[in-house]
Amino acid sequence: MSLEQTELPDWYPLKRVSGKISVDDMITLGKKKIDLLLELVKDPEKIMLTNPDPKVESIGGLVLRIATAVTEDRFFQSWLVESEGDLLSIRFQHAKLSERLVILRDLFGDFILGWNAITSFFNVSKDEIWQEIYYLVKDQYKKKKDLTNLFNAVYSSENGVIAVRFWEAPRLIKRKRGILRKGWLITFTDYLTRELKWKFQRKLEEHIKKLIEEKRQGSEKLLVLKDAMNELMEYWRNRRDVISPRREFTLKGKKLYERPDLWPLCMRTLLSRLESTGYLPHGERLQLGLFLKRLGMTLEEQMEFWYKFAVDNVGISWDEFEKKGGYYIRHIYGAVGSRKDYEAPKCETIISKYFCPYKTFSSAQLKDVLKSFHPDMDEKVLREILEKARIGEPTQACKIHLFYIAKRRYKITEITHPLQFVRLAFMARRRKRGDTGNVEENSE
Repeated sequence: MSLEQTELPDWYPLKRVSGKISVDDMITLGKKKIDLLLELVKDPEKIMLTNPDPKVESIGGLVLRIATAVTEDRFFQSWLVESEGDLLSIRFQHAKLSERLVILRDLFGDFILGWNAITSFFNVSKDEIWQEIYYLVKDQYKKKKDLTNLFNAVYSSENGVIAVRFWEAPRLIKRKRGILRKGWLITFTDYLTRELKWKFQRKLEEHIKKLIEEKRQGSEKLLVLKDAMNELMEYWRNRRDVISPRREFTLKGKKLYERPDLWPLCMRTLLSRLESTGYLPHGERLQLGLFLKRLGMTLEEQMEFWYKFAVDNVGISWDEFEKKGGYYIRHIYGAVGSRKDYEAPKCETIISKYFCPYKTFSSAQLKDVLKSFHPDMDEKVLREILEKARIGEPTQACKIHLFYIAKRRYKITEITHPLQFVRLAFMARRRKRGDTGNVEENSE
């Protein structure tokens, strides 16, 4: 395994390495990388103030990718990809300009940076580029102060714009966050750097996929590491239970799993679909089950919930159900199997891997669902939600839906977690009633 450095930063997780490393060192570095990623959730400010250890971050990261491939533990893979993406975002923000540029090149390929370089390459004026992109995005900035800040950050800054090959930033094209010229996408540099985490995670998943394929083809150099990688898995499971904070919140005397009127549209749609058809695909069952768990539904209550609604249970006894579907439910509560205390997925994970109506539904379908739940919804609000979904901003669409449910506007930039939606919706209803009941929170 190569330990030879390239031009990429020493700490960059996808930096190529070569050379020799012992199994014991792999286990040590893998455990240290696990500790680092878990600490990131607990205390991100501490990570920002700590200089990266190249061996832990680069080689340790490679070891954990190998562990993912050897064990094919999809929960570990999901955690690793998400955590590595968060860590890279922090490292990138505090990196030198030269380091940021080489990382951008590694993820997005060739690019052209700066007003002078772009206007010269495309033979257009600065004002022409600014006006075209500004016309596309101006509606996202409601306040004059925001537009002033945008002008200062982009037009008045030499490196305010960047161009990449259009196929490297498909989400920016979908959201109309730039203009196309000769096979290039010209966009604000800040818009591209916001895509950094997503782009990195896709590349990381490709690396893991190749390792899995290599293992399945009988790679001896990977198969011989089975025991060592299983040791890392066990270490992660034990440490995660100790270090990771719970994302739940509880409301004394309140059963919010019985209040779908306070739920985000994704969860309310899943419940409605389950009630009407008696069936949800595996991923959607997991999404709804973890959500109900974190809203306070007990294991026993959730067993009864699924036994009542699932069409697969028709004609089978409770004992048969416990053996068939009961194991899966007990598993998400950590009562069997790996005994991990699974968290409900946040919005970013739901959008990319599970069910988000703002991403999945067409405008017509989304309109029908919203009107079915809210027949009296104002047409202006409905149009705003549909427009945000249409341009690829599901968390913004969800935010507008929350404001409608809560009958007030919170000072938040977006919805990041279904539990955040429920908490804010409940608090708004409580204020309206003058309820002063205790609220206990332990959410991010």
